[in-house]
Amino acid sequence: IKKCKELKINVMLLTSDFSVEEIIKELDDRLSMHDFRLIKSEKIEKLCFDLAVPYDMGQCYEQLQEKIEKQLLERGLCHHIEIRFDGKI
Repeated sequence: IKKCKELKINVMLLTSDFSVEEIIKELDDRLSMHDFRLIKSEKIEKLCFDLAVPYDMGQCYEQLQEKIEKQLLERGLCHHIEIRFDGKI
């Protein structure tokens, strides 16, 4: 993917009546999101962020990613989503 423009934006990016931060906190309020970026090119918009996960969280990264993607897509977010997991904290 050729990156045309990278925008650093507030983690409370509103795409309608919700924020990505709210969706993550609904899953578990100990999750911590940072390095939020929206990358746009001629063909694609990609939503990227890092997610720190508590050590005692019972879900694997794949399960968390699926849940987050599902919630974002249900709310009409059509971006490709890339989550980097920082590891358990």
